[in-house]
Amino acid sequence: MKKQKSPLSIKILFWLSTISFWLMSIITVVVIVENAIILFGNYSHEFQMIINLPVPIEVVETGVLHLDNGDFNVKIENAYGRLRFVDAPMFVTKKVIQLVLFFILIGWFITWKFRNFMKNIKNGRYFEIANINNLKHISYGLVMLYVTTRVYMGIMKNVVEKSLEFSSVTVGGDMYDTDVIIYAALMLWVLAHIFVKGIELKQEQELTI
Repeated sequence: MKKQKSPLSIKILFWLSTISFWLMSIITVVVIVENAIILFGNYSHEFQMIINLPVPIEVVETGVLHLDNGDFNVKIENAYGRLRFVDAPMFVTKKVIQLVLFFILIGWFITWKFRNFMKNIKNGRYFEIANINNLKHISYGLVMLYVTTRVYMGIMKNVVEKSLEFSSVTVGGDMYDTDVIIYAALMLWVLAHIFVKGIELKQEQELTI
């Protein structure tokens, strides 16, 4: 029987997922090596480091908006930014790079599972339990990403934010909204559960017949 060709869109998604997987693999190896060098290299000097702040910065900056042949006075009252450590102490560097590695490993796991899912789709293995389980595993990875993100943001808000002091701005407020990650995870898990149940019912009907 002649093998059915995959649609072009499936092939494109497969190759994009493959490229993403190998890029993430390279990044993962690089971060692992950096962790090993920093953790076991007995470094004594300090590092330049930039980390994202999960809360807004309260500023009052006046500007001018040029629109429709007119000038309008505007103000920026809240902004998000990054915190640069000019000379990051080693204990901060170690904690941050370990957290980055954990994020990267989660990203690698998700891209690996998505590549496996697209590979099976490309080969015509649409509704097999082993393939649908890839969606479940992706949802688990997204849950881990969500939990890790919330923990990081909580630490930044309750520890770092309280210790920051600037002369002209105030740091504080509500944290980033990351609920879209958990919504995506739940949606994938529900879809995977529905597909698996459908496959099991079909197999039961075939056995009965």
